[in-house]
Amino acid sequence: MKSIKIACALALVAGASVNVFAQSFPAKPIRLVVAYPPGGATDILARAITPKAGELLGQQIIIENQGGAGGKIGAQTVARAAPDGYTMLLNVVGSHILTLFDKEALNHPIKEFTPITHAVESVLCIAASVATGPKSMADLVDFAKKNPGKLAYGTTGSETMLAMEQIALLNNTKMLFIPYKGGAQATTDMLSGSVPLVLQPVVTFLPHVKSGKARILAVMLPKRWEDMPDVPTIQEAVPGFEKAPGGIGIWGPGGLPTAIANRLQVALAAGLKQPEIAERLKSQGMIPIGNTPAEFSKEINDGVVINARLVKASGVEIH
Repeated sequence: MKSIKIACALALVAGASVNVFAQSFPAKPIRLVVAYPPGGATDILARAITPKAGELLGQQIIIENQGGAGGKIGAQTVARAAPDGYTMLLNVVGSHILTLFDKEALNHPIKEFTPITHAVESVLCIAASVATGPKSMADLVDFAKKNPGKLAYGTTGSETMLAMEQIALLNNTKMLFIPYKGGAQATTDMLSGSVPLVLQPVVTFLPHVKSGKARILAVMLPKRWEDMPDVPTIQEAVPGFEKAPGGIGIWGPGGLPTAIANRLQVALAAGLKQPEIAERLKSQGMIPIGNTPAEFSKEINDGVVINARLVKASGVEIH
């Protein structure tokens, strides 16, 4: 009985200590590790939302770009940091989740991180050259069925590759995966006819759509994109398609106290909801979300289930 009372007392003291720490947090600048180089969507997002978030927290948020290995380098830095709220990770949601299935992963994406917020959904699109590519998803599927393994597509990561493989699986056919290091080169090859299809963030080829050189066949969103209401979602175009969580999220190290995670989320969400910031992000193909740590955690768990099923069914190796 005495040991139980001591344990309860210790738990109360520990809980009180966390609450006191949360109330005084933050007492110094916060580091936001962006897991990709400067200039891309992750960097644009970080620099857009941190000024307001830092203002609300009363401390500067310092951006530190640590690109490399598809986000793994930056993620490892944050996984090793103290869970005190002073180090956060900004990373691509799909890639982060898929490291769970990567034999060469540096960290466990669930056990070693604390979800803070799903910041934005990225508008990913399947695009084709107007001159040489299919005119619709129906054309794409028809050609793929009649020519197994001959329809090539270009992507820059495991998330987008797995989406295209799911389309092939649902239509009982095969497609040819062409990996690219960057979306710009994939788009150039799509426009030249070297590769008929790409699955990339819309911002990568939006100028070519506006000029009439590229055509968007489908958007990878739960519902139609308001900027292109005539373009179908992938679920509309390919019945049975399961969309795993995408876009960009923010995490802390594993073991981050809930009170700290919640405080960070409130500030970051406020940065996202500024009208001028929200419009700027939308123009870059990013739809603001800013949900709670609990909501983001559920999305991640759902994503693990979907991706586990897809990785097993497709037989692809995640790198």
